[in-house]
Amino acid sequence: MTTAAVGDAGLNALEAMSNENGATMAQLANAWLLHQPAVSSVIIGASREDQLRDNLKAAEVKFTPEELANLSAATAPAKQYPAWMVDFQNANRG
Repeated sequence: MTTAAVGDAGLNALEAMSNENGATMAQLANAWLLHQPAVSSVIIGASREDQLRDNLKAAEVKFTPEELANLSAATAPAKQYPAWMVDFQNANRG
């Protein structure tokens, strides 16, 4: 899977969730980042007050465990060599 494909999958998942719950894609993306154990803070970029207000609403977003799992799966990077090769070789072993 290419980097672009991973990005597209993540954007598609965010768009679907945005349509379902009314939060913007930026709010959902920032909220998802805040739920990641390795992320201690999220740096937001805003040049206008409305962008800042939109980004800050990420703190109000609540995810179900299923939504978090879906976003994590959609944004997971492709395995790097040799990890993908080990999986490939072990796939046919009984």
